[in-house]
Amino acid sequence: MSREKRRREGERWPLQAEGGPGASRGLRAAGKHAQVAFMAQQPGARALKGLWSALGLDPRGYSLAWLVKALPGEEGKRPRPPLPLALDKPHIPTRCPDALPGPIPKEAYTREEMEKAPAQTHPAGIREVFHAG
Repeated sequence: MSREKRRREGERWPLQAEGGPGASRGLRAAGKHAQVAFMAQQPGARALKGLWSALGLDPRGYSLAWLVKALPGEEGKRPRPPLPLALDKPHIPTRCPDALPGPIPKEAYTREEMEKAPAQTHPAGIREVFHAG
């Protein structure tokens, strides 16, 4: 695949991520706290997967921390979405009903926890990387 084609493919991921913040606000208003935790991480994951695709790599996994750590190149020059591990922590247990001991995620997450949760990542920062290089 040509470099330009990889770049175009990579730019599709952050475009899809742009709907995340609005969806999270609606879910928060509806009291769907586990889904808010899940959606808060999605824009960052999509933006990073777009970067991986643009580099001609095959992004696998859901962890923002892993997607950043596994990028090739010098660590100090890698793009850094804000707080990748902090976004991973509430996101990962919301994926499956057996991820938490006892209650299922929709019973375990509270409004108070989601109000303290880190702000969503924004795909625009990753998109800037595409245009810079």
